[in-house]
Amino acid sequence: MSSKNQPKTLGELLHRLRKEEGLTQEQLAAGGDFHQSVVSLCENGERTPTLAQALAMWTYLSPKHGAWFWEQVRRLHTPHLDRAAKRHKRGRR
Repeated sequence: MSSKNQPKTLGELLHRLRKEEGLTQEQLAAGGDFHQSVVSLCENGERTPTLAQALAMWTYLSPKHGAWFWEQVRRLHTPHLDRAAKRHKRGRR
């Protein structure tokens, strides 16, 4: 996918990949064992999936798209995980 056509948000990416796979929001949600509203809210940018939800979505998407989706999720969550690790490390000293 060229950079011109790349989605700008995780929600746009999720929507595009889900459509390319021919899945409904309900099917993706059922594959991840969560409610359809989670997919809808994530696609609309009103919610960020938890790591568990993102992992479930990633494993349900085809390998062709799953790696790209997971990279976007990793980028989204890395700052949060880094801060949590620093807080944890400070607390142990």
